[in-house]
Amino acid sequence: MGRFLRVVLGTLIILVLAAGVMLLMRGTGFDSVWYTDDADAFRRESLPVEFTVATYNVQGRPLMDDTKGKFPEIGRRLEPFDIVGIQECFVDYDKLFEAADFPAMVYHGTLRSRFKLVGSGLANMGRFPLLVAEDMEYSYESMHFTTKGEPQNRPASKGILLTRFDIGGHTLDVYNTHMEAGGSEEAAKARLQQVDELVAFVAANSPRAHSVIFMGDFNMRPLRDHHGPEEEDSKFVGFQRMVNGLGEEFRDASDEIHGIPGPTNDENHDAPWRRRPGGAEDIDRILFRAGEGVSLEPLTWHKHIEDFRGDDGDLLSDHDPVSVRFRLEAR
Repeated sequence: MGRFLRVVLGTLIILVLAAGVMLLMRGTGFDSVWYTDDADAFRRESLPVEFTVATYNVQGRPLMDDTKGKFPEIGRRLEPFDIVGIQECFVDYDKLFEAADFPAMVYHGTLRSRFKLVGSGLANMGRFPLLVAEDMEYSYESMHFTTKGEPQNRPASKGILLTRFDIGGHTLDVYNTHMEAGGSEEAAKARLQQVDELVAFVAANSPRAHSVIFMGDFNMRPLRDHHGPEEEDSKFVGFQRMVNGLGEEFRDASDEIHGIPGPTNDENHDAPWRRRPGGAEDIDRILFRAGEGVSLEPLTWHKHIEDFRGDDGDLLSDHDPVSVRFRLEAR
């Protein structure tokens, strides 16, 4: 081996070892809470209260997306909503937060391990006060899924973010997640395990007295009665397994408003779910459950497409925000 090749090889080995040492020495990230007194003004409201919830995968991958350019624009366009769950906000979340200017914002930035490149990419924002736990810290919980899944999912520390809001004196638990992507057997197995972890997390953190909203990019969709065996893959079966595990009290906001989709035929041509923008099989969904002593009713559902285009006319993400307006009142 010539001297030049030995130098090159030695340099590469040193660089690899240095990168490994830096990876092992770095921290495991942290969660961030931004909070202003403006949220406390909502505490004076009494039930009933109407509010709009939105879920949005903002496609903010490191190096691959112009997060510095589009996140301020996305943040400004979130102004009409009262509670927002963001997914795939892996970098530059502060730029989105500064532009969104919600009085309560929580970012799940911890890494599952030192070998992960980014956190969960999850953020929850709201215009209601966050509950304060016994240790006088704001009340939120987070977790990481334990699955490995497909290689495309492994750099991220995917998981769940829960924030607890006080709405008219009632506790609303808001969950947000971004689950395993991909169609391989490896991805399917990971999704089913994540479903079980998700169900257990809700059971451990949300007593029946609390109302619950669970939104996110589930990378799954509901299994319908008219689906044939060829359609019963893990994305359908996994979603049904999740719904069964959460319990019959949980409902899907889109299905409540549009009805449960059936076969696509002439007989169903004018069905509300056929007229729904974007079809009725979104992977971006909003589920909900009313707590004890209250009712939680979805009033409207909307997919925001044209509202989230950049100045060049292109969509700001490969997903569109989905929003639901709810009414929470005492029974």
